[in-house]
Amino acid sequence: MLWQKKFWPERIIDAVQPIVADGKVYLGSREGTMYCLDEKDGKEVWAKRGFGPILFAAACVDGKTIFGSLDGCVRALDGETGKEAWKIPGPKGFTTAPLIAEGNVFIGSRGGTFFCIEPKHGRVLWQVDTQSYILQSAAYDDGKVYFGTEDCCMRAYEAKTGKLIWKSQPLYMQSMGPYAPVVHDGYVIFRCGWTQRTSWREEADLSKGSSWGIGKWAETFRNKEPLPASFYEVQDELVKRLSKPGVREMYVLNAETGVEEFIVPHWPSNGSLGAGAPIPPPIVDADGLLVLTVVLHAGSGRGSAWGRLDLKKRRVVDVLVDPSKGSAFDQSKYVSAAGDLVFCFHISGTPWLAYQGVVHLPSRTWQPIPACVGGTAGSGFTTQTGVGCAISDGRVYHVERNFLISRGWR
Repeated sequence: MLWQKKFWPERIIDAVQPIVADGKVYLGSREGTMYCLDEKDGKEVWAKRGFGPILFAAACVDGKTIFGSLDGCVRALDGETGKEAWKIPGPKGFTTAPLIAEGNVFIGSRGGTFFCIEPKHGRVLWQVDTQSYILQSAAYDDGKVYFGTEDCCMRAYEAKTGKLIWKSQPLYMQSMGPYAPVVHDGYVIFRCGWTQRTSWREEADLSKGSSWGIGKWAETFRNKEPLPASFYEVQDELVKRLSKPGVREMYVLNAETGVEEFIVPHWPSNGSLGAGAPIPPPIVDADGLLVLTVVLHAGSGRGSAWGRLDLKKRRVVDVLVDPSKGSAFDQSKYVSAAGDLVFCFHISGTPWLAYQGVVHLPSRTWQPIPACVGGTAGSGFTTQTGVGCAISDGRVYHVERNFLISRGWR
C-alpha cells in the first residue's frame, strides 16, 4: 500500500470507480462531492461540494472532469482548479458514467434521454429520447455506441449522428442495472438482474460433476492442465437449464444485429447490491478471453472463483483459483486487467476480503491483495465498489469500505 484516503462520513457508492488522468485521481461521493487527489500521495488538490449524489465514475477529456449526478445535471469541471466549465440538465438526473469516444462525451439520463456532447464548450451534438429509463453506462466500438434501457432492451446507435441502428427484442430480466456492456469479437456481452434463478440446490447439483478439492483446482491452474471432462459436462447442462426464460443473467448479442447469438454457461450469482441485482460484467484479458465468476463444488462446500471464457468455444476453459485461499462462498466478483495481470476483488463482508489478489497469467501465480484498512466504523457492507480498479503508471487504485487505496505493483 502506498497511501489511503478515508472519506467517511461521506460514502463511496458501489459502482463508483476512481479515474486517473494527468497525475490526479478523481472520485465522487454519495454526498455530492467531486474529489481531485494527487496520485503520488493522495493529498487533496481540490474538492467541490454541493452537487447531487454521484453514483458512478467520472471521465476525463480535454483537461476537464466530466460526471453526472442526481441533481439533474452532467457537468464539466476544470481538472486543475475544479471550476465549473459547463453543465447540461438531463431528465431525472444521471446515474451512469460518461463514455469518451471519438473525442465526444456520451451519457444517458434516468429520464431516458441519451446525449452526445462536445466536451470543450458543452455543446449538445445530438440527443435521443429512448422512452425508457437509462441506468446502464454506454460502450463504444467501431463507430457505434451500445447501452441498455429499462424496457429490457439493448440498443446500438451511430456515434456521429445518433441514428438508431438496432434495438433488441425485450429480454427476460429485472433490470439492465448499472455497469456497462462489453463489446468484444463482434458480440455485445452484459449481465443483468435475473428474474427466476435456479435454486441453491440446483446450483450445487450442477457443480458436483466437477467436485475436486481446492488443492486439485489450484494444481490444475498452476500446471496449465486441462479441466476435467466433468466440468464441461456441467457447463453443457447449465446451458440447457439457462435456456428457460428468466433464469439467465448474462446475454451475448450479435453486435451488428442485436440478436442473441448463443447462451454461454454462467452461474447466476448474488449481486453486490442484493440478491438478483446485476453483477459486474466480465473483462477481456490479454489472451482475449473473458474473465467472470464461476461456481465450484470443492470438496464439502460450494464456492465461487474466477473463470476464463472462450467465446469461440463458448465454454469456460480455465479456472483461476488462489491456491492459498481457495474460493469464496457467495456474492459477486469484479476484475480488471493490465497486460499479463488480472486483478481480482471480492465484494462481501470483512471475513471474505482475504480472497482477493493479482494473477500473473504466464507464470500462473497469485499475489494476495491484503484485506481492507482499519477504521471501518460505520462503513457497512454495501460501500465497497462493484467495478474494477484503476491502473496507471504501475499503480493500482481501488475503493474498499469508503477508503481509496493506492498500491504499487512491480
